[in-house]
Amino acid sequence: MRRLAANARFLITGGLPKDQSIEWFEDQVLVLPPNERLPSETARKELKIHHVSTLWQFLDIQRLALLQQRDESGLEFVPPEFCVDLPEAVEPEVKRRMQAIDIYRVLVDLHRLLNDKIANAGESETQELDVNVLLSQWVESLQILGDLAQMQHIVAVFRVACGVLMRNAQASD
Repeated sequence: MRRLAANARFLITGGLPKDQSIEWFEDQVLVLPPNERLPSETARKELKIHHVSTLWQFLDIQRLALLQQRDESGLEFVPPEFCVDLPEAVEPEVKRRMQAIDIYRVLVDLHRLLNDKIANAGESETQELDVNVLLSQWVESLQILGDLAQMQHIVAVFRVACGVLMRNAQASD
């Protein structure tokens, strides 16, 4: 999954036009011989780079949510300073407030934040990350949490959001 994530991030952030087809990517960027290309001609022509990005995010969020359900992290790549648990007295209020927001949008934003900003930041950069700036730029929908969570709680907030997503999915079944 880490290899898939790295490949997806390359596609997303590699400066490639997101509206280009996978066929174009295989021909112009990878220069793959025909026997190594995606077998479906329709998929090669119709799938765009942004489809890969969206699909990868969706699958990785689902994978992480399932890992959270089994009390496994899946976020080992996040520096420990961002993995502080929420205070016990605060967690129920965080869950309650998350019920009022688009939880999938929050998870997508948090996923991007964890993968793009935090995981790739150097040690000096992570020390300078300002929670208010990051939340306003990356996770606007989490402003509903107010001062309940700080940057050190970002993984805990992600776990709570995964739990809310899974409970919502079970309730709709």
